[in-house]
Amino acid sequence: MKQGLSIPTFVLALLLNLLVIPSSKATDLTFGQVFSPVNGTTYKPGETINISFEVKNINVLTAESYYCTATITRKSGGSPIFSSIQEAVNLPPGGKKTITMPQTWLTVTGDYSIDLKVFFGDDIDLSKIGRA
Repeated sequence: MKQGLSIPTFVLALLLNLLVIPSSKATDLTFGQVFSPVNGTTYKPGETINISFEVKNINVLTAESYYCTATITRKSGGSPIFSSIQEAVNLPPGGKKTITMPQTWLTVTGDYSIDLKVFFGDDIDLSKIGRA
């Protein structure tokens, strides 16, 4: 007598693998705390500000390679006045990494918003990639 899975058991195992397991085979990156610039803080014109924030891996596989962008936009004008990209590697499951953008922002007078994004090809939930 042959041992192994019967056809119905095999089909069930295949369906479970396709429907339930994919999230355990992927990675999900999201943002944690924004360290700088500090929301609600008034900066003097001409200050040099490092843009620094936390990225978290909230799934079960290592994020081997990803990159983050930071864009600063004048609230009244809508066009970006600053943009920077930073590559990062090896964020383990459940891990956190502080990302500091390679370029600093030289402040000017006005009200601004910052848009942070993380781009990762294997991310399973793209709804969390941006943060204003």
